[in-house]
Amino acid sequence: MCKIVTILMTFMSGYGLLGQEQIKTIELSAPLKPPYYFKGPNGVTGLIVDFTRCLFDDSGYQAQISISPVSRILEDVRSKPGSCSIGWFQTPERSQFAKFSEPIWHENQYSVIVHSKKKNSIQSKHESFESLLRDPHFRMIFPKGVSYGPAIDRWMTHLKSKEVVTGNFRQVIAMLSLGRADYALVNPPEWEFYHKQVMQGRPTKTLDFLSFPDLKQATSRHIMCHSESSQQTIATINTLIDARAEICNTMARKNQERHF
Repeated sequence: MCKIVTILMTFMSGYGLLGQEQIKTIELSAPLKPPYYFKGPNGVTGLIVDFTRCLFDDSGYQAQISISPVSRILEDVRSKPGSCSIGWFQTPERSQFAKFSEPIWHENQYSVIVHSKKKNSIQSKHESFESLLRDPHFRMIFPKGVSYGPAIDRWMTHLKSKEVVTGNFRQVIAMLSLGRADYALVNPPEWEFYHKQVMQGRPTKTLDFLSFPDLKQATSRHIMCHSESSQQTIATINTLIDARAEICNTMARKNQERHF
């Protein structure tokens, strides 16, 4: 959780707007989602974690980022003034209780990961992901509270068969491998990290991949804060994003190359 007054004073101090007053630490939360946010040997790291630290360091203070469950983060942002979390899709539901920064991270597409026994039947019956979601004969699995961006979330309101887990991507893959569900959504960096770090590059005997043209759409992640956050605070965050996004994106990707 971060203190909004503290953030605003710190940001303004970093830009010479509050004289000599400086506050060194800002607290932010993030869900567990490698390679974007995870716990490494030296603490919390990840693509978006490193990006965020770089973004805030330019104002002369340090971002302290902790990993929390998705459900806890969403509840904190709903109910605790001053709460902020990094790397969230802006959806209509979340916009009812939160304010969002400009984009801090962009993603271009998802793939469908399927149980190998179901690949051919899914492929023969469906030419789009939206069509697959409406088919009651195939079960999708996903973590509770997850969002895949506004468009896909809207399609998922028509989902006919689903399995919801309280865990993370690792639990999704484990249950999919066991045949508890037929398919799930994954983005390429997430799967690449899991395959190399967890599976150590071993072949996937029970899993395969499908691509659909309607999944090739850009989505963006944001900093999400409690609805009482001031517009001035959000505007100052956006100023940092405008000034530092390209530099910090390059730095974060270089920092994480060792994980791939």
